[in-house]
Amino acid sequence: MQTKRFTTPLKKNNEGKFEEISWPEAFSLIKSKLKETKANEIRGIIGSFADVESIVAFRDLMYSIGCNSLETRDDGMKVDIDFRSQYLMNSRITGVEDSDLLLLVGSNPRSEAPVFNARIKKAIKETGLKVAVIGEAVDLTYPYIHLGNSTKTLKEIAEGKHPFCAEISNVESKKHILIPFLG
Repeated sequence: MQTKRFTTPLKKNNEGKFEEISWPEAFSLIKSKLKETKANEIRGIIGSFADVESIVAFRDLMYSIGCNSLETRDDGMKVDIDFRSQYLMNSRITGVEDSDLLLLVGSNPRSEAPVFNARIKKAIKETGLKVAVIGEAVDLTYPYIHLGNSTKTLKEIAEGKHPFCAEISNVESKKHILIPFLG
């Protein structure tokens, strides 16, 4: 799949065809259109490949003009982006170096968070981090324990009935288990 990106802003001319304009012209046009449109008539849509910083910046822009109608997925799935906890992991991205065990649930950091994936790989080599995955078995570029691909595994771990619970019990008390939400 090839990703196509706009590198130069485009504007429709009077004939309905696109023509290149400068970035200052584009931002001036956006500003004027936003000023002449009521906030309740504006909808913000963010595609599924947007990074967190862009999403937050866009959200802040939309809130600053009084628009609270935002959609963060192009597949129609509603995700609340009002609270930082909805888009941050439970630990800093650098927290993986301080962890004994990493449990990835339904996520693929190689494609969803490449910087995080690189830190995981580094932590495995430098600190002996152990990684377990519940979800699709994919090539993450490092070894991991695949625990399965069902919610039954999660339930068994939560109830303390899964064989992996012994591994969780062996985590040193001064370190922690990191379970990021990347999805």
